[in-house]
Amino acid sequence: MCRIFGFRSILESKVHNSLVHAENALEIQSQIHSDGWGVAYYIEQTPHVIKSEKAAIDDRLFKKISGIVRSTTVVAHVRKATEGQNDILNTHPFQYGPWIFVHNGHIKNFDQKKSELLKHIDEQLKSFILGNTDSEILFYFILSKMKKYKNF
Repeated sequence: MCRIFGFRSILESKVHNSLVHAENALEIQSQIHSDGWGVAYYIEQTPHVIKSEKAAIDDRLFKKISGIVRSTTVVAHVRKATEGQNDILNTHPFQYGPWIFVHNGHIKNFDQKKSELLKHIDEQLKSFILGNTDSEILFYFILSKMKKYKNF
């Protein structure tokens, strides 16, 4: 299972302490959840996503990004792979337009359910699925429902 950090504030703030120095910081949790990391933050309502397939604790980029990110909205994720190999394409957050997505857990019997889930994903959105995780399929499934009901 993965670990997630979320931050939302009226004031633009740094999150370095929470990601690196706090008692239960994601960097520390990445010793066990070592199959990649990602940080998404918004600047002027536009998401910026940086991620790696390395363990956050061993990655200089994680420390650097954690130190410079300043935003009103930050979502960070460290991955312990349950579906899909350790690959940057399977690392969260996933992004499409203004939307970002992270997921903790897995869909039980995903291999058996994957083709049925894919049937419900908008054809235009399917081409943006790059990895092979249940989380990314779930993200595009949700986006497809939003698109269908005009909440997109």
